[in-house]
Amino acid sequence: MTQVTVTSTPVKLASAGNREFVSVFNNDTTNPIYLGFDGAVENGTTLTTANGWPVPPQTSYQLSNDGHRQVHTHEVWAVSAGSCDVRIQGA
Repeated sequence: MTQVTVTSTPVKLASAGNREFVSVFNNDTTNPIYLGFDGAVENGTTLTTANGWPVPPQTSYQLSNDGHRQVHTHEVWAVSAGSCDVRIQGA
């Protein structure tokens, strides 16, 4: 498991790779994080709290390949309005 601090600057949580899952846990008790895929800038749009996929405080989000090792073709990025402690795990 890897610990990452997520702030208002987009940060890469996971690279595309050969794995069964990527799990993102927002360990913060106050602020949501917002996820984006395919980089901090997708189709010319920078990842922000307005256009990311929300993950509320103390909640996880998991991308899985149903137990099969396959290539996740998307990077996973995150941003937040505050400073959040985020935990990442993948296999």
